[in-house]
Amino acid sequence: MKIGIDLHGVLTNRIEIFKPLLILMRHSGIYIYILSGPPHDEIKEKLADLGYIENDHYDKILSVTDYLQSENVEMWQDHKNTWWSSDEDWWSAKGKMATKYRIDLLIDDSIEYKQYLDENTMFMLLANDVRPIFQPMHEKYLTDEKEVNNYKKAHKAKEISWQEIKKH
Repeated sequence: MKIGIDLHGVLTNRIEIFKPLLILMRHSGIYIYILSGPPHDEIKEKLADLGYIENDHYDKILSVTDYLQSENVEMWQDHKNTWWSSDEDWWSAKGKMATKYRIDLLIDDSIEYKQYLDENTMFMLLANDVRPIFQPMHEKYLTDEKEVNNYKKAHKAKEISWQEIKKH
């Protein structure tokens, strides 16, 4: 069996549960992928900071950012160096990666990924907050007008004023 587990919102929020559980799963022959958004090196650093050890807690890191870049998907960085792409490209990436790596179960805190999984991958949602499902990314995360304009361009979105977004 192969399991993909998200880092932010899953492994970061349930360290006391996942650290021993991942060791047990690996010792029983389950292959563990850490399947998360940031670039590989950022994921690896965060895992190490949290005490997750490669070959003890997980087998391989899979980065959505690295995958999208390898597929030549249009991406950009905001002022915090966070990578962005269109919602469709981002949300569908984990499904494509799950198919490519034959992942049997994806554990994530964002339900948006579920619709892109094929029939061979089960989905487990671990919810951490009450953010509205399918809330547009720009309403929750983008912090300046340039980022909003990049977002709109990628999504061919209707005109949205920066003042409207700041209200959220």
